[in-house]
Amino acid sequence: MLQKAHPFRKSEGEESEYGLLPVDEDAEDIRLFERVEGRWRPRPDDRLLHRVSLPASSSVRSWGPSDYRDELLKLSERTDMAPRACAERYGYLALKPHDHGWEYHPALGFKKCK
Repeated sequence: MLQKAHPFRKSEGEESEYGLLPVDEDAEDIRLFERVEGRWRPRPDDRLLHRVSLPASSSVRSWGPSDYRDELLKLSERTDMAPRACAERYGYLALKPHDHGWEYHPALGFKKCK
């Protein structure tokens, strides 16, 4: 894992692995899961994931794809994997445990809630 060997930012402390994984075959419903002892476990009611929306602006736009579901479906088709298996392999991230959860925006990523 290149990120672990050459991290972008210095990270201290324990991190947990989370994944944005589809609950259904069509990947219509994507929720936050946590990897515990090698198995994906759903987070209760996604209570730690707060989706954030930002006001639209003509002068600000995303430079890359920001629809996770669309990108997941494209990747699963290219790799000939089911969307869930594809998300388990490529759609995970490491976050420090945080009691108040994280704010999430598709183009900006995750940020600790205060």
